[in-house]
Amino acid sequence: EWVDVVQKGFASDFNIVGLSGPAETKILPGFEVFYSTLWSRLYFYGAKIFFGTPVMWVANMAIRAESWKKLDKKVETKDRLVNEDEDLSLLIAAEDGAIFVESRLLVRTSEQSYFYFPKYLEYFRRSHWTKLHHKHVGSYSHIRQIPFWQRLIGVIVLLLPAFVFTLASIV
Repeated sequence: EWVDVVQKGFASDFNIVGLSGPAETKILPGFEVFYSTLWSRLYFYGAKIFFGTPVMWVANMAIRAESWKKLDKKVETKDRLVNEDEDLSLLIAAEDGAIFVESRLLVRTSEQSYFYFPKYLEYFRRSHWTKLHHKHVGSYSHIRQIPFWQRLIGVIVLLLPAFVFTLASIV
């Protein structure tokens, strides 16, 4: 079914160069019955705000073959420097390629890394370096960014629950 969703997605719009989708993971460690796409959807939402453009997620993504052939020499090969899914996504966006996050492109993953704080920090560090790398090589300036007001609203939506939780814990 995954391959069918990818083929239909690419056939539906020839401007779509990359497809990605969410993953079902455990909401909390140790609870085998509670699975959700919450964590991956938060990633897609937060990354779009941070980079200003949709990005793919390496565990669940597909790229048109002809686009890969154009980009394969441009991707950063130092894995310790960038997140390869975000690197490829920014290259696609700089070439005016569209990335679409398709909800039906669903996988189930092991959540082991989602609850390991040092891994979170490393991923965020690489996201920052990925963005800096693309600014340095000039590809970031070619990306059509989502409007500032959408990014601002996105930040507020992401931070509001943390603000409410913090405020409630003080009172």
